[in-house]
Amino acid sequence: MQPIIKWTAPEYRKKERGVDWYWSWGIISLSVIVISIFTHDYAFAILIAVAVFALMTVITRDSAVFEYEIDEKGIKAGKEFIAYEAIECFWIKDTKDEDLLLLKTNRFLSPIHSIIVENIDLNKMRDFLLTKIKEKELEETSSKRVMEFLGF
Repeated sequence: MQPIIKWTAPEYRKKERGVDWYWSWGIISLSVIVISIFTHDYAFAILIAVAVFALMTVITRDSAVFEYEIDEKGIKAGKEFIAYEAIECFWIKDTKDEDLLLLKTNRFLSPIHSIIVENIDLNKMRDFLLTKIKEKELEETSSKRVMEFLGF
């Protein structure tokens, strides 16, 4: 099936972090690990160490560039396909920094999908999506806002 709208965009915007950011999180993490060891909570110390290692590994990698497609059956984001039946509503967030397509789905763990939109006529996208699903103002999840506040 031919896509109605097609674009490429990064999975997420990589944030530039200074050396101070890494030092701050390193000191905080090390402090929590040391306190955990002093209180004989070795499992928590190991959990924090593994979590910090995983987090640093993820945030230092480059964002993958996905190909997005909107067609008659649903929305394809990279290899993931979301059928219109699984989407409750959408919202196009048009800001000066970036444009986002927010999708509220019936998925339990991640109901709100945030997709970066680049070089696309947003009115054409909105008009087509309105023929398939309803439009409702959405905001990104509070956990995402907290993570952005913390610099992630």
